[in-house]
Amino acid sequence: MVAAKAGGDGYGAAMSSPTPFHEIPGGIKTSNRLGVMTIAGLIGGVIGFALSHIPGDGKDSTSLSELRHHTGLWFMFIVVGIGAGLIAGNSYLDGKPPSGESLLVAVPALLVGGYVSGYLAQMIFTSMLDDAALQSCADSNSSWCVAYAIPRAVAWLVAGGLGGLAVGASFRSRKRIQNGVLGGLAGGLIGGALFDVVPVIIGRDSEAASQVIGICLISTLMGLLISMIDTARTAMWLEVISGEMRGRQFLIMEQTTTVGSARTANVTLVSDRQIKEVHVTITQASGRASFTCAMQAPVLLNGFESHGANLSNGDVLRIGNTDLRAGFRQATGTASYPPPPPNGAGRPPDGVPRGRPTASDAAANPGGDWTSSRSNPPPPPGASRGPASAPPQPTSRPRLPTKPTNN
Repeated sequence: MVAAKAGGDGYGAAMSSPTPFHEIPGGIKTSNRLGVMTIAGLIGGVIGFALSHIPGDGKDSTSLSELRHHTGLWFMFIVVGIGAGLIAGNSYLDGKPPSGESLLVAVPALLVGGYVSGYLAQMIFTSMLDDAALQSCADSNSSWCVAYAIPRAVAWLVAGGLGGLAVGASFRSRKRIQNGVLGGLAGGLIGGALFDVVPVIIGRDSEAASQVIGICLISTLMGLLISMIDTARTAMWLEVISGEMRGRQFLIMEQTTTVGSARTANVTLVSDRQIKEVHVTITQASGRASFTCAMQAPVLLNGFESHGANLSNGDVLRIGNTDLRAGFRQATGTASYPPPPPNGAGRPPDGVPRGRPTASDAAANPGGDWTSSRSNPPPPPGASRGPASAPPQPTSRPRLPTKPTNN
């Protein structure tokens, strides 16, 4: 039997391991992901609020261009703080620090995206206000003014969406970009809408309180919603069921996912010297998933050596000395292959195609001489890729980060 061969490559004792091939995988550990990313978003918001004081309050800005530039800097530092928190949270979930390559993408994305989001948000905010609205707010004795609230909510929505885009881009993932935009839009809208209401709620006309609550609402909702959308839009995941990383889950979100020991791999498996830097590549297409091994480094699929095959719900991959169970949101049925010959009689009859070992085959026939998919692995399905007038000039200029003041 191929899987039971002797040798020093870590595969010889595979069939003697107690890996339960027949178990059906549990779902994604949603509560853990939601909790980590929500707390990470909140911490990022606090960091962003602290950093936002670096460019000053900007109240001495007199021209519209100065206002836009200052608000751009203000949001840039906020987005950097939020992005740092979310990247740290995601790194915790992935079990690895961000790679230098990822940081080279993340830092410019956060700086540029944050500045652009604030600059455009200030443009929208001032364009939605006229002299009559400004005068009504100045004459009002209330610290809350509807003429400011609606434009601010719209402007923060735009800023949140663009900031979320920057945060998503820092992960170098198309889906994470989409999820970041959606989470940022929702968080920005709610945070902006509540900005002018906070003084009424807390009974204090405090600009700092409005800012920190608004910023933390955006960041917390961004972390929560990004993790919720990540989970809802993920069709496949891997769960480590042996070794030092036991219990950790990895969401397989992209069409092509690399698995290995390198920090640049999409799924990084540490503390296992048998794993190559890029050991396995997983491809998703047309609702199915398959894997291929790189550098002629085989793995065990449900206890049988394989260089590549389709993956089904519950399949167990042993890479090096680490077992991973594949899970699918919509369980994929195993392919229709002939059963192993009775009584360990050897190979299937001539002309019968050799099939992939399924989890049920490994459980039902742990000692049988079943064929390896090594000799004729089905090729991974081809990844099909789709096409992928002038603003008012008020005497007291309104700033997006601040509350209206009575003159």
